[in-house]
Amino acid sequence: MIVRAIVGPRNYTPQHEDISRVLEFNGFDRHTDIVVSGGCPSGVDRAVKDYCKDNGYRYLEATCFWTNKRSPHHRNETIAMVCTEFFYFVDKQITPGTASALSYAKKHGKPTYCITPHETQAYA
Repeated sequence: MIVRAIVGPRNYTPQHEDISRVLEFNGFDRHTDIVVSGGCPSGVDRAVKDYCKDNGYRYLEATCFWTNKRSPHHRNETIAMVCTEFFYFVDKQITPGTASALSYAKKHGKPTYCITPHETQAYA
């Protein structure tokens, strides 16, 4: 089973075709595999959640419960620990939150793939 993390900035909303490319990459199966994202009500997290809901993908939301300033980092590390592969969107430059999540994915040895708007494929 693949658990594909898809994260990115709150101020960038990827197009449906960009999300579709990420989900079609390398044999992802909407019926057995799982998408995990951060649960932000805007940006990449929201677009991924809506896309999964509208297209029948299994989706897990790693919500950030704000108890202190480290809360987002704990959420990011949780995403990195549960995923088997880590995809992240970058619009113009990587944001601090995305960079944090990426650093945890690398710390836990997960394969990482950067997606830029309208890329034809993912790249490591």
